[in-house]
Order: sequence, then structure tokens, then C-alpha cells
Amino acid sequence: KIISESRTRLKESPSLINQTVIEMNQCLFHNFLQLNDDTKLPDAIRVPGLNKNGNVKLVDEMVFSGYYPIGKITETIFNDIYTANDFIGAPASLGLPDQDEHEVQEYLKWIGLNEYAIYESITEEDKNFQDYRLYLSKELNVNIDARFKASVKVIKGLSSILGLISIEKLILWIHFDGTLRRQLNDSENNDFVQYFFRTWNSIQIKSSYIKYEINKLSPYGFMDYLVDERYGWVNNFAIDYRKYFFKEHEVSKSRIDSILIMLGAKYDFSDLSIDKVAEIINMLPERYPNGKKTQTIYKRALAHYKENQIVLEKDILLFADDGEGLKPYNKNDIYFSDNIKLPKQLMKNFPVFNFPTRSGGVEAISFFGINDLSTIQIELASSRVLPELNQRFSEFLELLKPI
Repeated sequence: KIISESRTRLKESPSLINQTVIEMNQCLFHNFLQLNDDTKLPDAIRVPGLNKNGNVKLVDEMVFSGYYPIGKITETIFNDIYTANDFIGAPASLGLPDQDEHEVQEYLKWIGLNEYAIYESITEEDKNFQDYRLYLSKELNVNIDARFKASVKVIKGLSSILGLISIEKLILWIHFDGTLRRQLNDSENNDFVQYFFRTWNSIQIKSSYIKYEINKLSPYGFMDYLVDERYGWVNNFAIDYRKYFFKEHEVSKSRIDSILIMLGAKYDFSDLSIDKVAEIINMLPERYPNGKKTQTIYKRALAHYKENQIVLEKDILLFADDGEGLKPYNKNDIYFSDNIKLPKQLMKNFPVFNFPTRSGGVEAISFFGINDLSTIQIELASSRVLPELNQRFSEFLELLKPI
């Protein structure tokens, strides 16, 4: 009744905005302090409040501002994204200037204020989920019928947020926001997803809709990010582990890496996509112009093939020895064999792939799409007898005979 009467008064008496909000909050706060900790305000009840600009706005459409303990973190993360209209006003503007800040913070949560972002629930009646269905089908490697039902959490304005937020602040957000962390956990997210095959079947372990949207909309390619300090150069973006707010909030490197894994990053080279493997190989001529350190990546790429049985189909440049040194060649122009060693004079015509022998030559030829040296037929095109050299060679052989 307090809330409904206050909303009516706000509409009928705009000049009494501040007084109305103050009186409403004082009454509600008093009631809140008398309640059991587990008592919740019904979701259907929407409470008006004041934003940092002093304008009336529903509390469940705002987030904490820096006037509150949680809000200091919220503003650190979203200060370049949200505006003053999105942040709740100070305790004084709400009529609670002398109350304990933590109790006021808990009260504002109770009436529906968001900590970091606005979460909503939607179903297939609100949105076409067919792209999400195809994403899950590919991720889980199963055929998911077009008869598909879902009830999922979404973040209001996520596309805009992802277009503006830095990778470091995104990680800080996930570190603090328990709801978001849960939705990024394939086993624990609250999304309910079903598809029809003879009967309705639930998918228990899967990427949530929020995780799908982050990977679809974010400029960062998390699914092909390799969490390995030795190969940081293969990634399309870098993490500044020394950001002041990581240090301030004691967010360790291992914690940051674990959040990247939640987002879809990989610890193992063999878990990267085959397109990323091709991209990394094509980065080698610039990374190692002399080709001398390329074998390590080639061996990792072959290990990817042994585990996944997916060959490289994209055009790639590979280092090969032409008798004078290592140079990058198109894969169609180089050769390899575990058992044949070419003389240097022939390498100019048959550049030999820079790959160690007895390390899976047959598989390397198949995976990299290079030529098999053992199939090359070398014929003697012409010959010329040199009697003088024949005579000298015969004399040398005579000297080698035992007396």
C-alpha cells in the first residue's frame, strides 16, 4: 500500500517528488528492519526511486552508485558506460542520510535495486531462439530439433555494454557478479532449454544464453583465446594483469585466467579451432622471419590433428629448407618425408618442410597438405663420361686395397 500510494502521489503531485520518495523510503526502511532476513518483496511490486540526477525512475531499472559499498565497484566497472540516470541517488536524497550504509544497501536490494546490471527472464514467446539452438547444436555436437523451448536470463543492454567495456573491466564485473558467474557456468546456469525428439528432452549441461550472447557480440574472441604465457602472441587481444583495480581488489592472475576459461578460452592448444590453428601458422613468418623456432608450433599443430582428426583446409605458409636456409612457402610447394634426405643441390627444386624426422611424417603430410617426397621420381636426364676422373678414381681405389 505504501508503494502504490506513493506512485499515485508522484503522478498527481510532481512538485512533491522529493518529499514523496523520502517518506516512502523511510516507511519501507522501517518495515524492512522488522522483517525476517529471508522475506522478499514480490517481483511484481515495482518501487519508484531517484537517480543521481534527482529524477524519478523505477528502482529495478537502476544500479548501485558510488554512494554505497557495492556501488563503488559498480561505478569502477561501468563509469564509462552507464550515465547518471542509471545510478541510484545518494542515501540523503532517498530520505536515509543517517542510517548504516550496509543496512541501506541491503534495503535497496530488497526493493529491487540491481548490483551491476539489469537481469531479465525471457522465453521463446519473447524471442526467436533458433540462432541459439544452432549454437548449442554445434557446441554439443548433437542435432537439436527446430522444435525448441527455452526460458533464459538476459542482461538488458548487453550489446551496448560489450561494445564499450574493456576486457579488464569485463573480467572485474564477472569476478564480483555472482549471478553472471553462475550463468557462465555450463553446469550451474539457470537457463531451462528443451528440444523435441520423440518427447521433450532437457539439456542440462550447456552454454547459457548470456554466454552465447557474450561470444556472439563481444569484440573479443574468447573461444580461441589461449591461456598460456609462452604463447601470448597468438591471441588477438592482451590482458593487462597489472590494472590498478585488479591490485586494489586482490584479483590474482589465476583468478583472471579462470574467468577467461569461463568465457570459453582454452588452456590447451589442441582445443583451439582449426581456423585459429591456421591463423597462428600464418603468423609465423612475421613472428619468426628466420623460421628457426617454427618447429614447436608445427608440432603443436600436428598434435591438434592427432586429437581432433581435422585437416587444414585454408591456405597457409610453411617454412622449408631450400638448401640455403629456411624460407616461407605455400604449402603446395614444399615436400617432406621421414625416410629421405635430399642433397642440398636438389632442395632448391624440392624445398623440405621444417619438421623433425621420425615425428609423424605421414600424418604431417596429410595434415599440412604438403607433398610426399617419397613419391617423387628423380630421373637422370643426361650423363657425360670423364675418362680423366675415372682414371684418378681407379688409382685412389687401388691405394685403399690391403697390401
